[in-house]
Amino acid sequence: MNKLLSYYQKELSFLKKHGKIFSEKFPKIARRLGFQNGESEDPHVERLVESFAFLTARIHQRLDEDLPEVMEALLNNIAPQFLHSYPSASIVAIEPHSISSGLTSAHMVPAGSKIYARDEKDFVYEFCTIYQTEVLPLTIKDVNLTHNKNDAAWHLKIKMKAWSGVSLNIESIRFYLNGAENIVGTIYTLLLSELNTLSLKLDDQAYQLTTNDIHSVGFDEFETMLPQSGNISYLHSMMMDYFSFSKKFHFIDISLPKGIKISSNNDIIIEAVFNNCYMSHDLDRIEHNINQEFFKINCTPIINLFKKRAEPIVFSEEKLEYKVLGDIRYSREVIVWSVNRVMLQKKENNVIKNIAINPLLGLEHSNRNRDYNIYWQSFRRQEVCGDGYTETVYLKFSRDEDEAIILDSEDIITMEVYCTNGNLPFTYPILYFESEIPVPEIKISSLCRPTSIINPISMSKINWRVISQLSLNHILYSGSNGASMLREMLSIYNYNQNPGNERLINWIIDLKITPITSRLSMTNPGSIANGVSILITFEHSAYTDPEYYLFCSFIERLLGLYAPVNSFTRVVTQIENETHTRKIWPIRAGRLSWL
Repeated sequence: MNKLLSYYQKELSFLKKHGKIFSEKFPKIARRLGFQNGESEDPHVERLVESFAFLTARIHQRLDEDLPEVMEALLNNIAPQFLHSYPSASIVAIEPHSISSGLTSAHMVPAGSKIYARDEKDFVYEFCTIYQTEVLPLTIKDVNLTHNKNDAAWHLKIKMKAWSGVSLNIESIRFYLNGAENIVGTIYTLLLSELNTLSLKLDDQAYQLTTNDIHSVGFDEFETMLPQSGNISYLHSMMMDYFSFSKKFHFIDISLPKGIKISSNNDIIIEAVFNNCYMSHDLDRIEHNINQEFFKINCTPIINLFKKRAEPIVFSEEKLEYKVLGDIRYSREVIVWSVNRVMLQKKENNVIKNIAINPLLGLEHSNRNRDYNIYWQSFRRQEVCGDGYTETVYLKFSRDEDEAIILDSEDIITMEVYCTNGNLPFTYPILYFESEIPVPEIKISSLCRPTSIINPISMSKINWRVISQLSLNHILYSGSNGASMLREMLSIYNYNQNPGNERLINWIIDLKITPITSRLSMTNPGSIANGVSILITFEHSAYTDPEYYLFCSFIERLLGLYAPVNSFTRVVTQIENETHTRKIWPIRAGRLSWL
């Protein structure tokens, strides 16, 4: 309403200003209208002027709002990741009881499994799991980080015990690093980039692992938190995950020797020895924080996003747009996140036909139903809700220019949508969940407070910034402006303005591109190709930042998308004046097909 008031005041000021000019130019006509210096002593004339100002203010506001809707339609095809809020997310531990669960082997919990939490009013919050999770019948007994005086190196030991009756054949064990961001960042970096040796001991049997047996988690195509859109790379969703919920990546996988079998009451010890490096100095400070609560098994990220059939819409010729409601009983608790599918239920000859309606901005125009020539388009609008504002999804229907919409008042529109519960999960520090996992006596609880929902940037702030990024694949390789363009692109993803992420982005001070030739596959002599090496230099302040390594791992994957056809990129990162921080990342060839 404040926005409309400002438009109204502008229009009223305009009318008074030009009314004064009119009075000076045409005094006789102005006197007949009761105008003097742009104002009238007749209250009825004043009310008419104010009413006209109100009407024109509403038209002015609507015209200004139309441009963002056009931009929203454009971005829906080229950058849909910026149009949606980022729902509440958390990490959960799935903890079966060691005796009453009867678990003797690994139980697989598929990605996308539904779990439910209830509040004191018995309202249900629905989440879904992100990673495919092996629930293992193991207990972490002890974790310690110590400095060994014999080799002057830091040793990390994770001691586990198999449950009674267990017979376990698994390829790897996944750990979640459960702790403060700075401590997790330090241990994560050391495990993935500064590992000297890695070993495993099963009772008295010792196995020597390699540094390649430890892997990062969360970078695969099917491990994104948000549903995938077919017209952009999954790496863009990964970037949203990093800037909005980086805990999702605080997982590591440790591969086990082939054929190893874990039996009843076996003791398992995993030992990692770190290199003496610039990050080793931080371990004195954090060693007391590394315990059995820091390393967790049987964990997965979750997100408050669920599929639902929205309330049906009855078609009316008097309406141009329709409000989409996820649940009419809980309109404030169940918020529509996106519209996925729209169906028309039409009754013909006492038979109900279900007809799919194609999206206006989709790629199905050539496959449209010739008998029903309509398309749908969704858009968001801010509305007053109590003391604040809420974003509501609306649906519009359109037709071919030379045809009419063939619908009547008995036709019903049904929709499949994604919904969230907004900020409600954030109000609870810890949530306990119910599930349909077929394991008795299982406890599922959150390890961190569910995040608050992150609303998208308003279209007026982001539209031109996003469109300017369409030329990144040309500008990035042009040289002098590379670093500034990269900073600009990354800052768009940091739309919640996280100061830690903003600091990392601003530490990028230089980007250099040089042509190189390399073999794409070490086992294939014929795979030699021309590519580009991208050297990214960071400010010296990044030297002590524990998030630096994870941040670089994202940048190198993202820049792989901009590899030229029949070429590749190889990213090299370094901190200024610190040559030992130079890291050469793997070759990336984006998702392009070789010609």
